[in-house]
Amino acid sequence: PKMADKPKPTAASSISETLSSLTRTFSTTTKTATLSSSVVATAGLGLNLNADKPPVVLEFGHCYTRAGFASEYVPRAIIPTKVAYKGRSVALLQDFHQLDAVELRDAVIDFLFHVFYTHLVIKAHDRRVVIVEDMLLPVPVRTTIAAALFQHYQIASLVFVPSYEVISFPLALPTGLYVDVGLEDTRVFAVANGGFIRKSYTMGASGRNSFLSRIKEYLREAVVKASTMTIDEVLSTMTEEELEDISVRACFAVGPPDSRVPDADYRMTSCDAILQLSHQIRVKAADVLFEDDDDGDGIPRALLEALQACPVDVRRELAANIVLVGGVTQLRGFQHRLLRDTEALLLKDYPSMQGQDLSVHVLELTLQAQGARLDKIALETAAEKIKMELVQELPPGAPVDDLELELVDAQHLKASLTMAQSCDASSLMNKAISGKLNFKITNASVQPATKATGLKQTFKIHASPFPSSILNWVGGAIFAALTGVEKYATTAEQFAKAATLPDWASLLEQELNEQPSTSVGSSRTFLTGSSSVQAVLRSSQQTLNKSAASTPTKTPAAE
Repeated sequence: PKMADKPKPTAASSISETLSSLTRTFSTTTKTATLSSSVVATAGLGLNLNADKPPVVLEFGHCYTRAGFASEYVPRAIIPTKVAYKGRSVALLQDFHQLDAVELRDAVIDFLFHVFYTHLVIKAHDRRVVIVEDMLLPVPVRTTIAAALFQHYQIASLVFVPSYEVISFPLALPTGLYVDVGLEDTRVFAVANGGFIRKSYTMGASGRNSFLSRIKEYLREAVVKASTMTIDEVLSTMTEEELEDISVRACFAVGPPDSRVPDADYRMTSCDAILQLSHQIRVKAADVLFEDDDDGDGIPRALLEALQACPVDVRRELAANIVLVGGVTQLRGFQHRLLRDTEALLLKDYPSMQGQDLSVHVLELTLQAQGARLDKIALETAAEKIKMELVQELPPGAPVDDLELELVDAQHLKASLTMAQSCDASSLMNKAISGKLNFKITNASVQPATKATGLKQTFKIHASPFPSSILNWVGGAIFAALTGVEKYATTAEQFAKAATLPDWASLLEQELNEQPSTSVGSSRTFLTGSSSVQAVLRSSQQTLNKSAASTPTKTPAAE
């Protein structure tokens, strides 16, 4: 199997279940269909799941392009981002600088023809298109794609949405650290409480090409079997597909502990030869992804640099929710190697983020419900009341961490509080806690413990229900299925008039000008992380408008 093989439908239940989960998890009292970076708000959210012409969702990667429709949980096609043009193969996002404007437009038109008519088997006329774009998508390519779609294929509307805005949709994860291993490099960025942390954007020097180049370098020491060809002759006939196949079938990010990975034979398809792959080729080739070199940082250092640029109060939560993106991350042993090397590098070079282990005390309680049955919703309702009652019984000056509740059965739950000082647990026995739910403490004890304040032993990989290679596309499919997306779309008339595409800053300015001042803070958008930010921006816009109105009128020349 290749890194970009289409995943089987069993990879996730369905996108409808994901959408329902997002709506249940993040439902609010807002009445309009608006979005946040990792929050699909509203109780009245509309989903275009049964549209006659669902929007087409495209993700142009440097190596592969993913194409499909909104409301589907896997792309219909995953194809190389290449097109045959004038007798040669052109990689659109890698070779665009070698083409002039006319040649690039023709190459894009040919590529989109294969996408629409060969793989999706649809007519593009009057279709809505959503493109999940890379943060660093070249402007000439972006503009040429839009021109080809509007002028040649006559689509109805087009939306470019940044990948960092929708990548958290399939996970329903408000806070996460994303490690995207791409073709030429690795990009690490953080999303905290639905807001993209721009300062966290960090790039590592290694990517898919570095990994494959290291494999080919080590293959010069391979043994050729069942052929009279030399290793140089075999390598001269080797295709990129064979090299990628070796990386998927034979290579590991880390080998089994205290053992040697056995040699393996690989039968070439481009020539009649068998390569004997040694332990060095199978295990050591992946070192280029994790180790620093003269070209730049490895993935563990890029991850730690991104965390260091984030606010201190969200670092632990980010470190505990690392999300891997890209086909290379599916390499066997990748997750274990990343966690191991990141932990070792933290202890070696980042003492400021290690923190100290504090001596604390954990108050453990068993509470019995009085006259009511417990469930998870009831626990959320009663958590704050239980904490308030317990704090009143604790010694003065004993700081308390967030209350942790665990449902035992329909009548009992366990609670734990972390305190800086000990207390007399016997004084809490049989204490009654009243509120919407009434409880009685039936057991109480205090145990000594330690609490880590830094990032030591906090790194964890977030389990994704979707393959890492299609995570961006699935987020775009969920985004395209929401009502209200048309608000941010560019129509053919608008593109013909302006001949340019609006960026997210201009869309935000348009939104602030359109909304009445009475709605300050009443809704959330996927362009701003919170309603308070939106209110500040709108207030600033109103101040500028008042200032402009009070300024004496100037002549056109003076203006």
